Amino acid sequence: MDSELSSAGDSLEATLEHAVRDTEGGTIRAGTVFRGHLAQLEKVHFPRWHVVIAIRFDTVVLHGEPVPLTLEPIGKMDRRGRALFSFAVQTLVLEKQFVSRGRVRSPVR
Repeated sequence: MDSELSSAGDSLEATLEHAVRDTEGGTIRAGTVFRGHLAQLEKVHFPRWHVVIAIRFDTVVLHGEPVPLTLEPIGKMDRRGRALFSFAVQTLVLEKQFVSRGRVRSPVR
């Protein structure tokens, strides 16, 4: 994601770094793919430069098939339940190492 090239609505994809337990006592494997979108990208100039982004992941890929889910961010979120991040920079480039955390709020099949 690059604040000079990206815009709200752009697709995002993330990979689960560590295996986690699912709601039924099973395991979601490390490497599982989650898909979502950039819900907000705002460049603020006053009173100081910063870039604000909101992201939402709403699909997990299991056995090659996309499965809808509700992922609640762990950390700061906006009124719509989207993960909210603010960076004190003029231009933001998020590399693959960026980490976002969340909890599944609806069952994953």
